[in-house]
Amino acid sequence: MAVLTVQHWDDVERGLHELVRVARRRVVLVTMDVRVLARLWIVRDYLPQTLAAHAATFPSISRLLELLPRATASVIPVPRDCTDGFMAAFWGRPEAYLDPAVRAASSPWHQLAPETVDRALSRLRGDLASGAWDRRYGSLRHEPELDVGLRLVAAEARISRASPAGSGARPSGRQSPPGPAAGPSAPPRGWLPRA
Repeated sequence: MAVLTVQHWDDVERGLHELVRVARRRVVLVTMDVRVLARLWIVRDYLPQTLAAHAATFPSISRLLELLPRATASVIPVPRDCTDGFMAAFWGRPEAYLDPAVRAASSPWHQLAPETVDRALSRLRGDLASGAWDRRYGSLRHEPELDVGLRLVAAEARISRASPAGSGARPSGRQSPPGPAAGPSAPPRGWLPRA
């Protein structure tokens, strides 16, 4: 299992191959779909620089599905009161981004120039004080969860005994359809820690 870490690996392909090699049954990744993250208000309106500085280091979901055997990807909706502390976790609690302790616990803030962070926080602080943020995004304060781009990628590490003898085939993965996760491949609702 690798949770929000593959973007920090020097060689993602080699790391994934090693996970598959040592896993008994399954490889599970929690990662970010950067295309969805790019639409999140904190990135789009305040810190678009994070796409080049941090988000670009995430392998695409399609690339992960290509590299992992029999892989699937599912949306992990993030609850508004998520306590994990990764950057997108505060999508419905914008004041949290103004807290230095919150920012200290998330790598994107450390990969941006201090002036960039200061400018973004100054704009956010002003928009919160003037009510501009709430006019644009206040409805998020009442949403129970949001798709911020967090994805669960699961791959079978071993070919089952039911596979045709001698096939040795490892079909490439497929991506689940976009939108809210549903059905048996979806993670249980609320599986992320809550306050």
